[in-house]
Amino acid sequence: MTLVKLDLDRDGKVLPPRHDKLIVIDADTVAFASCIVCEYEVEDDKWDISLTEALSHSMDKLQRILDIVGGKPENVRLHFTGGRDSFRYQLLKDAFPEDPEMHYKFKRKKKRAPVGLRDLKKLLCNEFEGVIHYDWEADDQVVLDKKVLGDEAILVAVDKDVIMNTVGTHFNYYESAQYKIAMKWVTISEDEARYNQYMQMLTGDKSDNIPGIKGVGPAKAAKFLVEGMSEEELWQGVLFAHRSLCKREDISPEDMALLNARLVGMHQLTDKGIVLWSPKH
Repeated sequence: MTLVKLDLDRDGKVLPPRHDKLIVIDADTVAFASCIVCEYEVEDDKWDISLTEALSHSMDKLQRILDIVGGKPENVRLHFTGGRDSFRYQLLKDAFPEDPEMHYKFKRKKKRAPVGLRDLKKLLCNEFEGVIHYDWEADDQVVLDKKVLGDEAILVAVDKDVIMNTVGTHFNYYESAQYKIAMKWVTISEDEARYNQYMQMLTGDKSDNIPGIKGVGPAKAAKFLVEGMSEEELWQGVLFAHRSLCKREDISPEDMALLNARLVGMHQLTDKGIVLWSPKH
């Protein structure tokens, strides 16, 4: 009789076999969540944090991710966003210089960032192979890594822009005990990835203050775009929707369509840096 050694998690569940694939993680949310959990108010609106506890909290989350995806700590690559200077900020500033409420992530600027976030990112970069990006965001980098490495890498993220617009089987590490949501695998086909990106050119992204077309949600956007369309057909649908529904006086419908496309585009980072999206003719 041959005995097989099994790895078990903390609850006694059998873990998948370990492999040598690179685990590419958009880890901004890991660090942010740990800082939120571990910070404490010392007096009115003054906060402090135990970075040791925050690091432990992040390491626990990352270990649980590795346990499920079968990765090894030495094969982890963490990516973080370093600030508010990425190309998307500049795109909206250039388009609407006199209207700060139109700027990228405008609503987030009003909120206090958790204490210790920058320091925790640096600590995590010391624990694993990690990079903090300033000219683009962590999600741009993980998409490029996955595109370059293909099946040799597993993309791990929570942002729907990353997961839904990238071909392959990815791991979404979002979980919520309150809403009974567990971390899960998500598979996106080439048609789905292409369609999702063009849909977002119309719907925008409220959390990032990407405008899209005012009043257009998925149902209305679906009247202009059909899954299975070619890229040229999808772009013509985006243009038609902007010409029909975009009523801004400070920018043409065509320029607004191109701006939205570049704001939501998840495939603009190349080995030569950012190459802004342009329609294929």
